[in-house]
Amino acid sequence: MPDHFEYDVFLSFAATDEQTVRPLWETLCASGLRVFWSDATLKKRLGESWFEIIQDSIPRSRHFLLVCTRASMSSIWVQREHKAFFNHCFQAGVRRLIPLMTEGYELADLPLFLRDLECCRLSSHDAIGEVIALLGGESIDELKKRLQSYEADIGKLRGTVGQPSSENSRLRAVTTPRAKPGAFIKLPDDFLFGEVRPQHKEAAVVSPPPPLGPLTSFVGSWVGNGFNTIFRPNNSATPTPLPNPLPPGDNILELNLTSESLTFSPNLGSVPNRGTTPQGDIFLNGLPYLQTISDITIHGEKTGIHVEPGLWMAVPKTDDPAEDLTYVRMASIPHGTTIEAQGKAFFTAGPPTIAAIDITPFVAGSNPKNFIKFPSQIATDPKTPRIPQDLTSFIAAGTITQAMLDDPNSVLRDRISKQKIVATNTIVISTNPAAPLFGGGTDNIAFLGGQTADTPKPNARAAQMDAIFWIETVEEVILVPPYPGG
Repeated sequence: MPDHFEYDVFLSFAATDEQTVRPLWETLCASGLRVFWSDATLKKRLGESWFEIIQDSIPRSRHFLLVCTRASMSSIWVQREHKAFFNHCFQAGVRRLIPLMTEGYELADLPLFLRDLECCRLSSHDAIGEVIALLGGESIDELKKRLQSYEADIGKLRGTVGQPSSENSRLRAVTTPRAKPGAFIKLPDDFLFGEVRPQHKEAAVVSPPPPLGPLTSFVGSWVGNGFNTIFRPNNSATPTPLPNPLPPGDNILELNLTSESLTFSPNLGSVPNRGTTPQGDIFLNGLPYLQTISDITIHGEKTGIHVEPGLWMAVPKTDDPAEDLTYVRMASIPHGTTIEAQGKAFFTAGPPTIAAIDITPFVAGSNPKNFIKFPSQIATDPKTPRIPQDLTSFIAAGTITQAMLDDPNSVLRDRISKQKIVATNTIVISTNPAAPLFGGGTDNIAFLGGQTADTPKPNARAAQMDAIFWIETVEEVILVPPYPGG
């Protein structure tokens, strides 16, 4: 899985403690870790908003080190940093938050929600070594031994420059390019939702934003490939030209091999929603996102087919209406549709259960559903209203098969069968959720609605959207070859 974190660790401390913290920063960097250190990082990005840089860097950091001093723990900025990471990024054993205790600062001095975390003394060389190992860095003592070995190698090579030697291969440096972040929804630097205070003469009390639940995993940019199917209208006014011409029909099956990206922005904060008696006010929290999908079915060509700016929101439990904690996906589609899909989430150990799905169209309003299968669903038929029309080369390559047309979810099941998934968070949403939920819906522009006087005559109107998100924790085994002796 690609590393979507820009930093291995975010180092949080008070500006007045910089000289105390600098040796730690140097040690972390020497161990090979990518460290967000405000002084060095902000200097590299002159001209940018420091507030935005810090806000963006917290979710892009895998782990978080909190240097605990009297100054840092009373700093409103340090408080905002560690509360943001704890509420929206922290995952026990996966994304660590480690308080580093300084002289004169004790465990009992920590806020209650931090006292159960694994802590260590900043002054302890051995403890810092253990922290570096936990964060994925290399032992400083081992690095020193390796450096001594390199120096010995260099000494051997003096006077033999230009002569072929296997020793030279051990001195090469290798760099790995890092993926650039994708496009995303950028909010103003100083924008953060909150409740307007009635008391302006007293200092604001900083409260952590509402929890995001499984949405906490929506961080950074994600890319991948997929498979899409859509039965779309095909009419005599604007017929779709095909390599093997066919008589006019009312639909055409379009198949897309896709390249997809999904990028999340930082959370919005506390979004106030006003209730009326007896329901009190509630506070939502959520994440802006941007999804793009391009068709790559024709080798060497890339055609945009979908862009979706939207929000994922966490809605707390309410009494009126009587609903548990729910999650909502709100999106705008350029074709002229907006969606609001609401539902619930649940956790399971191990991989998800991904059910089969049938793409066969059915008569609207029929109950039970009256399915109508079309010849375009037969992969080996080269003369049918379908794009691509002839699937011979795709079947041979295994990129589009009959099994995929029968059940597109077979692609997902085949993919996860090759992974060791240890846990799954599942979010199930719909614009028409099953009772007792009743939120959500779709809306369409006039063209899609196709209203003619009092007679509905819809075009490609979106009537309902259902979706399932599986957020998986995947265990990977990385084999590291032994380092050759000096």
